[in-house]
Amino acid sequence: MTKTEGVVAPGILATMDGRPGPAMRSFIEAREDELRDISDRTVDVIYGRKDGMALVLDVYVPRHGRNGAAIIQVVSGGLWSGIEYRRMPLFMRKIRTLVECGYVVFAVMHRSQPRYTLLEVQDDLPRAVRYVRFHAHRFGAEPDRIGVTGISSGGYLALLAATSACAGDPLAADPVDREASHIQAVVAYYPNADLVNYGVPNRLMSEHVREQRGVRLDAMFDFRTWDGATGCFTPMSASKRREALHDLSPLVHVTAQAPPTLLFHGDKDVLVPVQQSQVFAQRMQEVGAICRLVVAEGQQHGWNKPLRDETAQFVGWFDEHL
Repeated sequence: MTKTEGVVAPGILATMDGRPGPAMRSFIEAREDELRDISDRTVDVIYGRKDGMALVLDVYVPRHGRNGAAIIQVVSGGLWSGIEYRRMPLFMRKIRTLVECGYVVFAVMHRSQPRYTLLEVQDDLPRAVRYVRFHAHRFGAEPDRIGVTGISSGGYLALLAATSACAGDPLAADPVDREASHIQAVVAYYPNADLVNYGVPNRLMSEHVREQRGVRLDAMFDFRTWDGATGCFTPMSASKRREALHDLSPLVHVTAQAPPTLLFHGDKDVLVPVQQSQVFAQRMQEVGAICRLVVAEGQQHGWNKPLRDETAQFVGWFDEHL
């Protein structure tokens, strides 16, 4: 490829330093123009703070035909990494679809690895749900009509938040924390559900991913506890870490009160085995909660084009349950 002033020639997606290239800038601008025509967007709304830093979300409010319900789109990259969702056609397509159907959409960014572990990341989505509930009327939505959707690691966070939701703290100084984190409907794509029985019994998720992709997740699962005597954080033992992973598995929190959940999963997925959605759906059915699993035949971890009737099922699930 030819270079001009350190930038790869036009037509590529990113420059050498990682900034959006001409083709990617064109894509982002086109998608933003499309959404600007049908919604009012507010960016970088602070829904919480951790370590002195802001946790933010973007809000898309339909200009016409609002149906009074809110959808949280969990913005999560591969293995809980941070991403710029506006560069991702899949995210932008789903946001546009929901806005066109009258939903107020909240694109929620969470803390990400490798800086933060899953023990820390798990707290962000419940906080976002509480924020959306507290401010729902401000954005033209009703506080008891909140759905969540996520893809892969974002789908996992959606399931974990949905199954471990709880009431707010009436004595909290922050009024947002007085709100409940309950969710009324979920659509999750190829999510993780059982982090200690991953594909087969007694296999940790980190072991499976390392075997399949050669990706080490040590930072994401580098759980530590504070030792007051030494003034340091000390690593958890292997047994304690396994206990933590068990508690971080949405599967173990499923009760009859879990919200209606729609799952999409490819039967050829080797990164997140379809077994993860299968055991979750089975547990939901065992306790009498509403769940539907759509197995995409021949599909791996994600697909470029929507499946037949996928969009109708995606929107229809929220239409039915919100």
